[in-house]
Amino acid sequence: MAEFQYNPRKSDYESDEEYLFYFQKLCDARMKNNHFRFIALRDERDKKLRQRYDERKNVKKKQQELEALLERQEPKLVSTINKIRQHLIPQYHHQQNMHHQQQHQHQQQQQQQQQQQQQQQQQQQHPIAKRLRSSKETDEQPIAKRLRSTKKTDEQQEKQDQQQQPPQTTARMKSKVIRGAENIEGVNKAINRILSRLFCYPFRKPSSGGEYGIIVSMNSAYGNEDRLNHDRLSYLRQSYSLSKELYRHARLAYTYGAGTGVSTFGDVFAQSCCREMCEEMIFLRNLVQRLVVKTFKLDPLVNTEAEFNTCEVISYFNDKGIPYHRDMTMNRDGTYSEKGNSQVKDTVVAILVVGDPRELEFALHDYDSVRQNDLPNIIRLQHGVIFLLHPRDEYDLPRNFSGRRGVVSHFRHKSKGVNGSPNKLSIGFVFRCCRTTQLVHRRSGNYIRDKKNGKESEASKMKTARFEQELEDYFQDKETKREHEQFLEGLFNTISKTYNIK
Repeated sequence: MAEFQYNPRKSDYESDEEYLFYFQKLCDARMKNNHFRFIALRDERDKKLRQRYDERKNVKKKQQELEALLERQEPKLVSTINKIRQHLIPQYHHQQNMHHQQQHQHQQQQQQQQQQQQQQQQQQQHPIAKRLRSSKETDEQPIAKRLRSTKKTDEQQEKQDQQQQPPQTTARMKSKVIRGAENIEGVNKAINRILSRLFCYPFRKPSSGGEYGIIVSMNSAYGNEDRLNHDRLSYLRQSYSLSKELYRHARLAYTYGAGTGVSTFGDVFAQSCCREMCEEMIFLRNLVQRLVVKTFKLDPLVNTEAEFNTCEVISYFNDKGIPYHRDMTMNRDGTYSEKGNSQVKDTVVAILVVGDPRELEFALHDYDSVRQNDLPNIIRLQHGVIFLLHPRDEYDLPRNFSGRRGVVSHFRHKSKGVNGSPNKLSIGFVFRCCRTTQLVHRRSGNYIRDKKNGKESEASKMKTARFEQELEDYFQDKETKREHEQFLEGLFNTISKTYNIK
C-alpha cells in the first residue's frame, strides 16, 4: 500500500513571498542537518496549506448547497438565470469575436499595403528599371538591344553577388531562448546548493544511499569501449525525478531514456539510478514551468498542461560532446512513436544553462539522415539562459532543404561542449515531462527489476558482471578516484567564483 503524503501545490500558497519563505527555511534546516527543525517546519507548512485547502472546499460545498436551495424555493428565478446564461452571454462573446476578427482583417490590410509599397520602391531601385527609364528618356538604341544588354549586365551582377554573399542559413526554428534567469531571486542560491552536493562530496556507487556526491557507473555509449560515466566522450549525466507512487522502501519514479535511449547511453540495468528531486530542484522546475506556459500559451502545437517531472544535470568539460541526434523517435510515416519515446507527445524540453558558455548546433536532416549543405543554426548557451526546444522542430515536416522546397526533413542538434578548453565547465538542468515509470530504491535511486522489465538475458548478465568488476576496481584505486574528485570540485569552484553562484 502506498503511504499518503500531502504534496502542496503552487496554487495553495497565497503569494510567491510565502512560497519563498518556507523554501528558504526548509533549505536552511536541511543544510544545518537539523532534522527535527525540518520536520516541524514541513508539518507546520502542510497543516496551514491543508486548512486553506479545506476552507476553499467548504466554500464550494456551501455554494452548491445555496444553489440547490435556490432551485427548490425560487424555480422561476433559476429559470431566468439559466436563460440569460444560454442566450445573452453567447451573444456577447459572439460580438466580441466579430470585433476581434474585424481588427485582425484591418491589420492584415495595412500590412499588405505596406508590402506593396515596399515592392514598388524595390522595383524602382532595381537596375533593370533604372536602365529602362534612362532608355526612355534617351532613345539612342532600339528596345530589343537595350533589353539584351540589361540581361547580360544582370547575369554578371548575380555572379558577383553569389561570390560575395555567404551561403544561406537553414529554415527558421520555433524554439525560444530566454535570458536573465540568474537575476531572479533565489535561483543562484538553489543552483549553488544542488551543485555543491554533487561536486563537493566523494563519488559513490549506484547501490549506496544518499543524495550527496556523483554516482559513478560504467557504460559503453554509442557502441564505444567500456568507460566510466565521467570519463566517456559524451556528457556526464545525473538523473532526478518526481514520484508517481511512494512505498516504504521504494518509489515509482518517472524516468527519461527508457525508450531508445537505453541503447544510446549504453547503461546496464543494475547500475542505472534516478534520485528524487530536492526542494531546490522543485523550485527551479516551477520557475521554468511558468516560463514555458507564458511563452507557448497561445501555441496550439505545444502541450502546456503537462508539467515537468524529470530533471537531468548534464556536465560538459574537457573534450566531452554529443553528435547529431534528436530527442524524439518517429515512425516510418513521420508520426510520434509511442514505443520509442519516454517523453510525452508535443511537450517542450527546457534547459537552464549554468557556467561557461557552449554552442548548440541545429541542422536539417532528411528522412535518409542526409544533412543539408546550408549553414546550421547556432545557438549560444551562456550562463543564465533558458533554452526551450519546440517539439515541432524535431518532427518530419516539409521544409526548404538545400535549395529545394517541400522536402520532408527534421532538425537534429549537436554540441562540442567547451571545445576541450581546460578549467571550463558547462552545466545544464534539462527538464522534461515523461510518461514512463520505473520502480527504484527510495534512498539510493537504484533501479529495481520487476515483472515489467522481464528476465535478464545471458549476454546482459555477462555485461553486468564485467561492469561490476571494473567499477569495484576503480573504487579500490583511491588515488585516481581522489584526483578525479578534486578535478571536478576545482572546476565547480572556478565557475562559482566567475559567475557569482552563491
